[in-house]
Amino acid sequence: MRKTSLTRTTAAIFGATMLLGVAACADDGGDTDTDTTTTATTGTDAEGAETTETETETETTDDNAGDEGEDGQDGEDGAADVDTEDVEEGDVPQNITDLRDQLEADGMNLGAFQSAERAGDNFLVEYEEGWIASSEEGGPQPIIGKIAETWAEDGGLGNDVGMPTAPEVEIDNGWEQEFTNGKILWTAEDGGEFGATYE
Repeated sequence: MRKTSLTRTTAAIFGATMLLGVAACADDGGDTDTDTTTTATTGTDAEGAETTETETETETTDDNAGDEGEDGQDGEDGAADVDTEDVEEGDVPQNITDLRDQLEADGMNLGAFQSAERAGDNFLVEYEEGWIASSEEGGPQPIIGKIAETWAEDGGLGNDVGMPTAPEVEIDNGWEQEFTNGKILWTAEDGGEFGATYE
């Protein structure tokens, strides 16, 4: 954008300079007033053209930027558009509350209730130390740690991998969790850094 404007500005200045050179040559012939007026008019036209072209380029770029922004939102990987609604703590399904109590009894304390939302029959309840996600296919399941963060950041209830169908399990090089449409793994290969992958 800046390079385009600078190039056109340079071209306009160069054109005006050339015209001034022509006027200087004409001055040697003695017709000073006419050539000076012509040069001034031409210089104004060049500046006007430069301004118009710059404004047009700016408007075009802004329009393209808007299109790119919309495409960026529509094309987000791993997430589908779903309508969600907030759920009060007292309206959280009993099977989710029962699972939380069972996990706490088993030594996994998820902490205090933070928020809850639903999309159709799917629920997601956030606690201080993790989530419980519930669906008809998988029932209520804990989803914690980096797998939970990955799933939530990539759409949560709208994630294309679906809803969890079992708790995460430890594998040789990390952890994995089953979902209705695949798996999320949090692993490190050959002693490298941990990262999330979908299967």
